[in-house]
Amino acid sequence: MPRGKRRVKAPVPVIVQWLFLGGLALVVAALLTYHVTRETKWWFWTILGVGGAAFVASLIINRKAVVDFLKARATRYSAAIGANFLIVLGIVAAVNYISSLRGYRIDFTQNKRYTLSPQTVKIIKSIKHPVTVTAFYRPDSWNYEDVRILLDQYKELGRGKIKVRFVDPDKNPGLARAYGITMSGTTVFECQGRREETTGSEEQDFTSALLKVISTERKKVYFLEGHGERDPESYDDLGYSYAKEALEKERYTVEKLNLLTQKTIPEACDVLVIAGPEKPLMKEEVEEVRKYLERGGRVMVMIEPPPAPGLDDLLEGYGIKVHEDMVLDPGAFLARGFFAEISTPVVAGDRIKWHEITRPLTRARGVALFFPTCRSLEKEESPPSGVTVDSLLETTDQAWGETNPREPRLDEGVDHKGPLTLALAVEKELESEGKKKGKEKTKKRARIVVVGDADFACNQFFRGTYNADFFMNAINWLAEEEELVSIRPKEPERRELTMDIKARRLMVLVTLFILPGLCVALGVVVWWRRR
Repeated sequence: MPRGKRRVKAPVPVIVQWLFLGGLALVVAALLTYHVTRETKWWFWTILGVGGAAFVASLIINRKAVVDFLKARATRYSAAIGANFLIVLGIVAAVNYISSLRGYRIDFTQNKRYTLSPQTVKIIKSIKHPVTVTAFYRPDSWNYEDVRILLDQYKELGRGKIKVRFVDPDKNPGLARAYGITMSGTTVFECQGRREETTGSEEQDFTSALLKVISTERKKVYFLEGHGERDPESYDDLGYSYAKEALEKERYTVEKLNLLTQKTIPEACDVLVIAGPEKPLMKEEVEEVRKYLERGGRVMVMIEPPPAPGLDDLLEGYGIKVHEDMVLDPGAFLARGFFAEISTPVVAGDRIKWHEITRPLTRARGVALFFPTCRSLEKEESPPSGVTVDSLLETTDQAWGETNPREPRLDEGVDHKGPLTLALAVEKELESEGKKKGKEKTKKRARIVVVGDADFACNQFFRGTYNADFFMNAINWLAEEEELVSIRPKEPERRELTMDIKARRLMVLVTLFILPGLCVALGVVVWWRRR
């Protein structure tokens, strides 16, 4: 060939170009279809086979051009760039793998969906014996990934004390039958022969099951009835069924008690709840409750504003005064729409006083408690000997205790001026003789929590609020279950687009493959035209 003349490449036949592009397109289409449908029927193999054959045929027919392409300087340069890309990709993958082993989580969701609640953290850290968690989920279940992420947090925080495994009941039906599992979506917690199943997939479901298998004791909470008290089995707005469910999730047994028929409080009663009686207790009932307290009993009393009874006779001798009023607080109240309900005080910030019951609430941000129509309380300046009274919740200094709700205005010398106390915790030291002669006296304590409202823990205001945490913390403190005094998992706030599995795969396909693939294809076309 004469010097100075450029070598002219033979044009690639059009049929070869079509074989190359068409075969490649068919192969990609077959693989993407499989990604979405997960089906390998005859048409899949036909498209894949025809496309693959066309692609290979185009390379064989045009093998000289392929060889020249591989030997070209531009190809070697592109290969070097590709090698550098693969090296960087490998480094990123290695860093990602190492971080998955020793990672640090940052939760940017508004309701901290991917952060375990303080109560869950407290319970996991208290585990003394190994716990095995078996999650029976199909990989294509709509909540599989959320459950996996959640249980991974339990496992990571457990530091070897929690083992988690996922089982596909369709692929391992023998193990599913051994556990008695008939459907996907069941999680089994096991510890020292104890077993608890849950079909829920939220943190509160898993924490409740975990608590039940690591505990050996179930304490009893009795709700007093017979005087118009709130019913723990009622699902009405003013019922206490949600409170009962919350108690049972924290391994309490809940029963009702009628002292008009039973006469005595059972020895097995760990906490007695008197939730907003509409009628006063009879003298015999008051005497029985006082006897129960004198032998170290625990009572939670929730009193509604007048005309409901104040139960002064019951609380006499424990350093508590119950006011005959209704609290109005223009300084911090619950606003509903265009209406200002100053009869529903809101307690937040430093008005939540430091105590074992309220300690978790004082540490958290954005905590607010509200009490629809409540009465005020007061601790005596000089409580009886051995009695300790602590204020738990207070109103603003703009509040007052209205003694005549029909004319709501502050009357000096008549109404009680704020700040007012809405809840008190009482502890009384008691002495009991040892059973055996010569044994030293042992001290025990009676505990009482008094709240000037019963509505705050009813079904209407229980779920998704810090009112539930205050109620449960009070019960746990009374039952001496201080390890459960915390802030509980809240109901998850769902913000997601509902799609079936095929739609989700299609979304992944479009965002991760098709859109980037179009950019790559555009680059290939530009390169092809310029060559």
